[in-house]
Amino acid sequence: MIESNKLANSNFLSSLDMSTQEVFNILELAKKFKDNDINVKLKNKVLGLIFDKSSTRTRVSFGVAMSRIGGTTIDLNPTTSQIGRGEPIKDTARVLSRYCDALAIRTYNQSDLEEYARWSTKPVINALTDLEHPCQALADFLTIKEEFIDFKNVVLTFI
Repeated sequence: MIESNKLANSNFLSSLDMSTQEVFNILELAKKFKDNDINVKLKNKVLGLIFDKSSTRTRVSFGVAMSRIGGTTIDLNPTTSQIGRGEPIKDTARVLSRYCDALAIRTYNQSDLEEYARWSTKPVINALTDLEHPCQALADFLTIKEEFIDFKNVVLTFI
């Protein structure tokens, strides 16, 4: 199993941020959550959501997940905050690090996400960039694992 401190204190900017074994461990943990075989409470933990790109499923899934484990989310909409008025990412990341326990960011440029991670003292999660959508990839891998048990004879094509 992954050391909980390593996972809890790490950015997740790319699918390449985890080893194969760490992905399998995450999938095992996700299955336990899905089957209600694990009880984690993150009372008083806040996930900041910065969504430069529109979203329904990703926004709802992060919000529902935090709610179900006892945490809360705060939606930092660029149209109603300083983020949309040209505040530098460096300043936003530093300020949000004081209030939030983690940030989930859905933006266009991977470099913007990496800039948030550079200046944030809290974990940053890639909720989608033009480069990749690693949380969706993990969800897809869980579905494949549930359907086929393992990945030995699975041919995966991404278009």
